[in-house]
Amino acid sequence: MSYRKYNGNDVIGLMPNDFLKEIEIDFCEIKFPNGIEGPKGYGYLHVNGYSSRIHQIKGLGYQGVLQYAYEVCSNYSVIRKNENNDSSHQGIRYLLGMTSPGYEHVVVVTFNATSNLWEITTAIPGRRRKETVVWKRSEILEDAGESEPTPEEPRKLCRFTTLSLPQKRS
Repeated sequence: MSYRKYNGNDVIGLMPNDFLKEIEIDFCEIKFPNGIEGPKGYGYLHVNGYSSRIHQIKGLGYQGVLQYAYEVCSNYSVIRKNENNDSSHQGIRYLLGMTSPGYEHVVVVTFNATSNLWEITTAIPGRRRKETVVWKRSEILEDAGESEPTPEEPRKLCRFTTLSLPQKRS
């Protein structure tokens, strides 16, 4: 099978190790197969075959399907399990979700046991998804130049100010 390349590499992303341990799979590379066109298709040809989806992806600021898939596979924060797996493409499908205001950008992947790879089935920008979350990226606090807190020194957290609306005058 042939795979699409982005920036000279055919590995579009990686699945997280802690998730892979849970489902007992050792292979983490995600690749974008050329695939098959049409409603029952998969891969690049399937996604690229929908002009409305291409228009939507480009309208969100991406150059095309490859850049969109790369961005989602590099920055997803949740993995959802597709409960209604009606795909003719083998395996359980998982949805990699990357959120932005008003959207959950999704790339659907399936593990191909023959090639020991995760393959992109489709890519869909859309509203928030309802499928069951099976993995969520843990929050990583970036170092703001302060030392790690000691037990005597409480961690400084961001505080949000609650704004009050002006009272109605009678």
